[in-house]
Amino acid sequence: MTELLGWVKNLAVYLIFSELLFQILPHKRYRKYLRFFSGLILVLLILSPLLSAGGLEQRLLDAMDSFSQIQSSDEMEDVMAQAEAAREQGLSGEYEAILESRVEEMVEQEGYRLASFSAELCLDPEAENFGEIYSLTAVLRQEGQEEEGGIRVEPVVIGEGKKEVEPELAGLTEELGGILGIEPEKITLSLRE
Repeated sequence: MTELLGWVKNLAVYLIFSELLFQILPHKRYRKYLRFFSGLILVLLILSPLLSAGGLEQRLLDAMDSFSQIQSSDEMEDVMAQAEAAREQGLSGEYEAILESRVEEMVEQEGYRLASFSAELCLDPEAENFGEIYSLTAVLRQEGQEEEGGIRVEPVVIGEGKKEVEPELAGLTEELGGILGIEPEKITLSLRE
């Protein structure tokens, strides 16, 4: 008898609450959505004694819970993997941009302009040498030199040999290596004429 009385009280409270909600709703266009969802909740409230009497309520709740956990864990793993990949890509892009701006500042202090820049970095967060600069390549031009239109092809050198540093850029190469914490041999600076 107490269960029936509790059920009737729950229905009465729900109906009063939903009617109050309809009255304070500012726009009539939202009422159809609110009526739909409140109708669904009302059906569940009406059926709750029947579901609990047959033990179906607990089985239904368990099934819904396990399904939502499976669904959410798979989705969450996908979302986390995508977020991690985006974070790593953004991090590497930011790192390269900061590195390029730092190199650009330094070469401008020496009277050059940065024409092109590329860097090979260790961007694997699991690696012991994460963030290490493997190599740095920059093409510089004199401060007053104008950019020419068209395509310029640099001479191709086949084979491995000792890298020749242009004499006027040797000091800048050493300075860049010291500031960036890499060996000067990993830095390739060339001057565009």
